[in-house]
Amino acid sequence: MKDMLRLGLGALAMVAGGLAVAQQQAPLTLDGPGPFYRLVVPSAIHGLLPDGDLRDVRVRNAAGQAVPFAWLDAEDDPQARPRVESHEVALLPLPTRADTAPDLLGLKLRPDGSLALAAASAALSSAPAQAWVIDSRRADGALVRIRFELAGDAQGIFPFTLETSDDLRRWQPLLADDQLVRLQRDGQSIERLAIDLGRVRAPFLRLSWRDGVQAPALARAWVDSVRTPAPAPPALEWSAAVAPSRCGADFCDYPAPPGLPLQRLRIHLADRNTMAPVQVSGLSPAGAAEARGHRHVLDALRHGGGRDRADAPAGALQVQRLADTVVYRLDQGGGEVHAAPVALDGGAHAFVRLQTRGPMAALGTRPPTVSFAARPRVLEFLAQGQPPFVLSWQASAHDAAADSANAAALKTLRAGIAQQAPGRATVTLPAPPPAVASTAAAPGPAAASATPAARRSPWLWAALGSGLLVLGAMAWSLLRSLNKPSGDR
Repeated sequence: MKDMLRLGLGALAMVAGGLAVAQQQAPLTLDGPGPFYRLVVPSAIHGLLPDGDLRDVRVRNAAGQAVPFAWLDAEDDPQARPRVESHEVALLPLPTRADTAPDLLGLKLRPDGSLALAAASAALSSAPAQAWVIDSRRADGALVRIRFELAGDAQGIFPFTLETSDDLRRWQPLLADDQLVRLQRDGQSIERLAIDLGRVRAPFLRLSWRDGVQAPALARAWVDSVRTPAPAPPALEWSAAVAPSRCGADFCDYPAPPGLPLQRLRIHLADRNTMAPVQVSGLSPAGAAEARGHRHVLDALRHGGGRDRADAPAGALQVQRLADTVVYRLDQGGGEVHAAPVALDGGAHAFVRLQTRGPMAALGTRPPTVSFAARPRVLEFLAQGQPPFVLSWQASAHDAAADSANAAALKTLRAGIAQQAPGRATVTLPAPPPAVASTAAAPGPAAASATPAARRSPWLWAALGSGLLVLGAMAWSLLRSLNKPSGDR
């Protein structure tokens, strides 16, 4: 019977260990000949980690061995560092609607290769420009941003669409609904004349005003381009709208996804025709190591890498100033225009704070909600050993030390090997456990320290509890047999 009890304890330990392992890995599906494969790691993995840190992420083969891998955006990989260049580009106004102008939009190529209006279109050049063609052929590489200078003192919100073309005949949509902004209101100056292009490659762009009568004239334009052998980064992944967990007279705090490197913030105002300046700050536990987020090149262009850190923490949380912006939701031309997402620093924060210069009522009758965006990390690995391969995380200290030699820079991983295109790997992560949080609780050390515990899986505890009941029954049976008279045994 004692042997049975020991066996039961061992079985219970195996069940608990098996459940824990099941929570720490997910199967990979490989597509392509290999031997190298590229995996976009979904941002949801941060919610499965105790602190959101990816340092223990590994790819393992069927024998459980970690295989060699590299992060494509690793900071120590010089091949992944973008080289940003800025060029002034030519602007050509189109006096008629861009979508109805015939044959090359009334443009012609000069002998030197530059663009000019054809004679028929030039005769209409005194009319307000309904669209603009942007000649971006001088920019070498992928286009990451375009910056405009408006002619005169035009004020307003100017919605437009943006398209790309290789030959001025066939056009593909790039931005279906965006706007340039230059406003003076209540003593506040709002200006948004730079547009993210997302590393598109196109020799020509076409900007078409939604309201050509009220649209401004463009004076100059510059395109920022990047030349890098690294692939274009995956698209940003946006969270659902998040309500504030705590609001004061002039601020609201929003819980951020644990460990997620925040790169964009979208603020959803509840009321129409609302506009107010806002300071955005990140709140993290005092003394915690700053998460190493990898910024998109546009963040570096906008912020120049600078950060302002408040001298005094809020309670036990350290406050880091991230951005100053003006948020708005305004009626315009029969529709609505909204403030563009705010670029953040790519760091992980426990909370994000919105603070107004006056009362929070400046943002509407109800506090706004926010959405967070992060760019998924990408890794490339060598399919060494036998399949199936899995993505694993939450390694023990011993495993992490043993696997550390498998992490490398991409140039080291593929040294001396032909630069063939890697295969594609995909992963389906398990759903993160439901978080237990109080929307009324003020952010502080208790809230921060309770987060990992809140993420523990309820079904794991249920399984362990059932095992304890089984062990209790076995122990009761053992004691009962020991108390029986010897003749009854």
